[in-house]
Amino acid sequence: MKLKVISQITLVLILLAVLLTVVGTVTSYLQALLEYPHWTMILSSSGAIAHVLLRDAGLAVFLIAFIKRLNNPNIRINTAFTIACILILLATLFAGGLGSLHTRQLYQQLPRMKFLLHMFTAILALAAGLCMSFFALTRAVNKPLAAVTLAAQITLFAVNGIRFTDTLWMWSSDNPLRTIAWLTYYAAYGIHTAAILLFLITFLSTPKQTVTTEVLSA
Repeated sequence: MKLKVISQITLVLILLAVLLTVVGTVTSYLQALLEYPHWTMILSSSGAIAHVLLRDAGLAVFLIAFIKRLNNPNIRINTAFTIACILILLATLFAGGLGSLHTRQLYQQLPRMKFLLHMFTAILALAAGLCMSFFALTRAVNKPLAAVTLAAQITLFAVNGIRFTDTLWMWSSDNPLRTIAWLTYYAAYGIHTAAILLFLITFLSTPKQTVTTEVLSA
């Protein structure tokens, strides 16, 4: 019962995070487009939103299927877990590909340590996404993979926290609208990560026999 309730809470938080992320991203890029109109801005904003929608659509499909399996262990919905895996995997690869387009430019512009931190974050995000997609593919019964996914998510959140703190000094002189947009974006990321961590921690703390009984079909 506890796992079911936490899964439902996670689903609601994921949907809330999607809304906040889209609002924050659109507001941020809209401000940038008004100041520096260029097709690359449109491409970047569209890509960022597409990544979020793909990723969280996959997570929503996974959670809905997981909750249905908890309600009825005999239900046959393995296809939903496969779809969830594909959506999360596509979002992860899409974000990685989109980020690689700017690697050379960032290498030339950023100080060496900040560039290395950016690359480390990108690798962590790729690893976390891959782990989550494969976890969905296993129909959420693989505890070692869940533990690895949890570790990747916590590490990624910590690194992004460092990057977030590093940019705080710019906000006092930044455009207020852009500041609000980025705060909304980071709040959405915090809610999204908290939701994933809440689910994974609950899943790992639930006895394996109970999870197997609840999740696996006869």
